[in-house]
Amino acid sequence: MSVDVPRKRNRQVFVCDGCRAKKTKCDKSNPCSSCVKLGFECTYTTAATRRSRLKSASSRASVYPRNEHNVAEVIPSLNTEIEVLKSKVRMLESSQSQKDSGLRSPTSDKSTSSPDNIQESISECLNDLENETIKFNGDYNVPDGESGKAPLIFQQPLQFQILSKADPGARLFWKFKAIPVSGRANQASVITVQSTLEYNKKETEEIARKVYGEGFIPGVEQLSLKTHRQEVLKAISAYGRDWGLVFNSSNSTALMDKIIDIIPDRDVSLGLMNVFFSKLYPAFPIVDEQEYENDMERILGLSRTSPQCFAKPKLEKKSDIAALITHLLVMRLTYLSLIENDTSERENEEISILRKSPISVCTFSVVQQCMKEFDFSTRQPLPVLQAALFVRLYRKYAPEEGDGSKMCSQIFSSTLIQMAIALGLNREPDYYLCSSLSEKDKLLRRKIWYTIMSLDLYESMIYASSPIIGTFNHDVKLPMLKGDNSNLSNILLEQKVGEMFYESHLVYRLGKSLANMVSSIHTATKLSEVLGILSELEFSVAKFYGTFSDYINDSGGRGDIFKVLRFDNYLKMRSFTVYVSYCLFLHFEKKGNQKLKLHYLRKSMRAIFVEMKALTMSFVLSSSKYFSSGFSLMVTPTLELYFHMVALVCQSSRIRINCTTRELKRIPNFKEMYESNNEFRDLYNTIREAGSSLRQYTNDRIQILRSLSKRYLYSWKASKAHAFGSKLVDSNFIYEADPLAAHDAIAEYESAEIKELVRYIRACISPNESESATHPEITKAEDMQVDNMWIQLNNFVEDDDSLSAEFRGTSGEPDEDFVLGKSSGFDSAFGKFDFDLFSRPDLMEDLWTQNFSWSDFS
Repeated sequence: MSVDVPRKRNRQVFVCDGCRAKKTKCDKSNPCSSCVKLGFECTYTTAATRRSRLKSASSRASVYPRNEHNVAEVIPSLNTEIEVLKSKVRMLESSQSQKDSGLRSPTSDKSTSSPDNIQESISECLNDLENETIKFNGDYNVPDGESGKAPLIFQQPLQFQILSKADPGARLFWKFKAIPVSGRANQASVITVQSTLEYNKKETEEIARKVYGEGFIPGVEQLSLKTHRQEVLKAISAYGRDWGLVFNSSNSTALMDKIIDIIPDRDVSLGLMNVFFSKLYPAFPIVDEQEYENDMERILGLSRTSPQCFAKPKLEKKSDIAALITHLLVMRLTYLSLIENDTSERENEEISILRKSPISVCTFSVVQQCMKEFDFSTRQPLPVLQAALFVRLYRKYAPEEGDGSKMCSQIFSSTLIQMAIALGLNREPDYYLCSSLSEKDKLLRRKIWYTIMSLDLYESMIYASSPIIGTFNHDVKLPMLKGDNSNLSNILLEQKVGEMFYESHLVYRLGKSLANMVSSIHTATKLSEVLGILSELEFSVAKFYGTFSDYINDSGGRGDIFKVLRFDNYLKMRSFTVYVSYCLFLHFEKKGNQKLKLHYLRKSMRAIFVEMKALTMSFVLSSSKYFSSGFSLMVTPTLELYFHMVALVCQSSRIRINCTTRELKRIPNFKEMYESNNEFRDLYNTIREAGSSLRQYTNDRIQILRSLSKRYLYSWKASKAHAFGSKLVDSNFIYEADPLAAHDAIAEYESAEIKELVRYIRACISPNESESATHPEITKAEDMQVDNMWIQLNNFVEDDDSLSAEFRGTSGEPDEDFVLGKSSGFDSAFGKFDFDLFSRPDLMEDLWTQNFSWSDFS
C-alpha cells in the first residue's frame, strides 16, 4: 500500500534572492532598493525552484555554462555562491592576519594585542558598522583653505589626487599649490626639475649628438618647426625605430595619398592579419574574420590568391571608409604588439620580417581624418561603430597615446555606448531582429556589446566616474560558441574567447557594483555593503585570476594571449581594490577608528609591498620570460597607472613621516630624550628608517617610469611629475606653507607598526635598480633626447585641408548613403595635449630651467 507524501506548498515569496543571500532587510519592491543600489538583478525565486537550481548547480561538472544559459539564469545561483565566498574571505583574512604580525593601535592594551585578539577586535568593529555610511567623493568637494572652491582636476587617471585631499599628508601638496604663484615664486625657484636627472644642458647636448648621430633630436628652441619639420621627424624615426615610433617620409598633403602611403604591401598586410586573427584577436574580438578579409579584397584587392593589390583603395560607400579605418588600426596595433619593452628579445623569422616593415605612427592621424567623415550625431551602421571602437581601444593601448595622457576618452566612450544602443546591441539578438541576423552576426554583436561594457567599467575604475551602462538597460546573453556561429576560422580560439567573456563577467558584476559606490557623490553608501562587495571582489579576483606569483611561477611558461589578458584584468582589479582599501583607511582615520584604520592601511600596504613586490624594473623590461608577445602593448598602460598610484601613496606617506620627525625634533629636550630614553630613540630611528625606505622605493618606481618614457608618453609625464614631487617632499616649503596642516599630518603609530612597514618596503627594494645606468653622462643624454622628442611631437601642428572628394570616383559613383562632409584636417600626429605643461608659454620657452607643478602631469 503506497503512502502519499504531502508536497511542500509553494508559499508566496516576499524577500528577493539578493537580500535573502545577504541576509538583509528587503523592502519587497520589484526591484527592491538594495538591489538597485548594488546594481544587482532583483529576482524572487520560490523555495522549490531554488532547491532545484542548487541541485543542478552542484552537479554541474564545469564552471563554464552551457550555450543555452542566459546571464540572468546564472545570477540566482551565483548569489548562493557569493555567500560561500564571503565566509572563505573571512577565513583567508583571519589566516593572513595570523601570518603577519598585526598592526596595533597606539592606544591599545599590549596584553590583548595577539593576532587572534586583533582579528576578533576587527570583527567586532565591523559588526558595529551596520548603520554607518561613507561618501567617497562627497566630503572632499570643498577642501579647507580653498575659499569655497574645490580645485578638482577632472578626467585624471584614478582620480587619486582628488580623494587624496583627505590624506593629511597629500593635503600639504594642495596647501602649497593654493599659495599664489607670486607668494611662492622665491621658494619654488630653487626646486627646478631640469629633467628626471639633472644635467648641464650644453654639455649634455654635445654628448647626445655623439651618441645618437642622425637620431639626435634637437630642442624646440633650436629649430624652426615649419622649415625643419622633416629633419626632426627623420631624427625621431631613426631614434624610435626599435619601438615603433616611425614616420612616413612622404610630404603629401592629400588625404588619399596619405592613406596609400601608410597601407603596407601585400605580404606585410597578410602577415599582420595572420598574427592578428591567430594571436591578438582575443584582445580585440569585435570583427568577423571572413567579412574582414572580404572587405579588404574588395577595397584594396588584398587577397591570398592574387599577387597584386589595387593602386588606390576603391571606396564605393560610406561603410567602406569604416572598414578601411579598421584595417589601418589592425595593422598598427598588430605591429605594436610585436614590439616588447625588452627590444633585445630574439624572435622568429616571420616576426623579424614584420618588425622590419614598420607601420607608421602617422596611421592614427590619418584615421582621425577619416573619422571626421562621419556625423556621430546621426545613426551609423555597425561597421562605423566597429571602427570607432577600434579608435577608442587604440587610444587606450598605443604608447604614444595612452589614457593617462588624453583627456577625451570618457566623452568618446559615451558616444560609442549611445551608438551601440541606437543599433540595438544592448538587446539580445535572439529576441530582437532575430529573423534578419545569422548566428555569426548575433555572436559578433554580443562580443561587441560586452567589449563596450568592459571598457565602461575600466573607465569607471580609473576615472572614479559612474558606469554609464546600467543593469536594467540590456539583456544580451554572454558570447558563446554555438554550432557554426564562429567569427574565426580557428574554432578552438573562438571557444576560448567565449570562456574569457564568461570568466570576466563574474568579476565584472562585482567590480561594477563597487565602482557605483565609489563614484557616488550625493548618496551615502552603507559601509557594510561596501566592505561586503570589496571582500567578494577580492576573493573573485583571486579565484578567477589568481595572484601575482601565479603568473611568474607558472609552470606552463609564457602561455598565450589569454595569460596576458588575465594578468591585465588581475592588475586592473587589484589596483582598484587597493585604491578602495586606501580610501577606507582615510575614512576610518578621519572617524578616529584606530583598529579599522590600521587594518585597511595594512591591507593596502601588504598588497603593494608584499603581493606586488615582484613588479620591478627587471620584470617590466623582461616580461618575455613569463608572457607571450602582446604583453607590452596590453599590460604596460595598466602598469603605468599602477605605478602612478603607488608613487602618490608613497609620496603622501613620506610627507607624514617627515612631519612626524620634524615635530619630534621640536621637543625642547629632544637631544636629552634621544640619548637617555631607549624607547624614544628606537621610535625616532624607526620613523627615519621608514622615511628612507619609502624614499628609495618611490625613486625606484620613478626610475621604472623613466625607463619606459622613451616609448610611452604617459610614463614620461608621470616620471617628470613624481621627480618634482619627490624634490618637494624633501624640501621645507610644503611643511612651512601651512604649519597647522603639517601638525595634523603627524603619523600616530607605534614603533612595532612602523617596523612592519619598513620590513615590507625593504623586501621590495632592489639595490641594483636604484641606478638606471652605469654611464651617468649617457643616461643624462638619453633623458634630454626623450624630453626633446615628446615636446617636438607635441608642436607638430599642421593645417591640412584635404577634401572628402579624395574618396570619390574610385569605382563609379558612390551609392546614395555615401554622403561625406568636409574633412578639416588634423591637429598633429598625436592630437593636442591638454596638460598645463603645454598650455603655459613660460614652460615651453625653456623646459630645463622652469618649474613643474606636480599637477601638471599627475
